[in-house]
Amino acid sequence: MKRKHYKEKEKTEKLRTVSGRITLTASGFGFISVQGCDNDFFVPPQFTGGAMDRDIVSASIFKDGRSERP
Repeated sequence: MKRKHYKEKEKTEKLRTVSGRITLTASGFGFISVQGCDNDFFVPPQFTGGAMDRDIVSASIFKDGRSERP
């Protein structure tokens, strides 16, 4: 009998909540631009919540465990 191996979900840490304007792509993902912040925040398609392009949105930012990219 084979055993199933379950990978423990990575624990995510909520860093903060931001508000800004979302720019959506034809592929369904988006980027939130926050005034006064140099970086945009990536939003996968499953988390856009029905937002329309250029809407003002609020989002919770979570640390995903990956290192920063240059």
